[in-house]
Amino acid sequence: MEDVRCPIFIRLANRGAGKQKTNNPTPGSIRNVVISNVTVRNAWYASSITAIPGSYVENVILSDIIVNMKGVADEKLAEKVPAEMIDSYPDAHMWKDLPASSFFVRHVKNIDFSNIKCNLDAIDARPLFIFDDAKDVRISGLVSDSNVSGNAAVRLSNVENAWFSDINIKGTPKYLFELRGAGNSGIHLSDIDPSGVFSDTSCNVVPQTSFIIH
Repeated sequence: MEDVRCPIFIRLANRGAGKQKTNNPTPGSIRNVVISNVTVRNAWYASSITAIPGSYVENVILSDIIVNMKGVADEKLAEKVPAEMIDSYPDAHMWKDLPASSFFVRHVKNIDFSNIKCNLDAIDARPLFIFDDAKDVRISGLVSDSNVSGNAAVRLSNVENAWFSDINIKGTPKYLFELRGAGNSGIHLSDIDPSGVFSDTSCNVVPQTSFIIH
């Protein structure tokens, strides 16, 4: 892919197949998605994999992916909270710039990233990855270039059971992981140096005991 708006856009909303068809729309489902062997150049917006509160995108595998993003975002954009937009038409332009520079993941169960390389054209203060309301998350083999900065490379919020291994961030974020809120549990790290991993208490993190170091 080259000069694309958004490399990967997976969206489960609740438009009810057209309001003319039902007065009480219910969400459908998205599950068992596999994407592999993708190279992206000069993408505008971060990839997103999202559902709505109470529903989940399920069983997603992304492997052997290289994304080259435009970057150039400050810490203010890193604090953006994208609206849920439950009944909006699914379009990668719906949120425009996201608080993550590479992948924004919200309301997802069982997602696996392996052999992912994230490059940024300029210094970017956003996390590479944001996981919000996610269960059973795996990242194995994540590499970035030197343009990652800001508070953390990966932000977790309300994440239950996650496994991270072989993470190589070449930029200068203060921490590898940032945990927000008190809803994170079962975070497993392997092949990762624990020094400098955890965010500080000013970011409202949960105790470091939420991490299990292998």
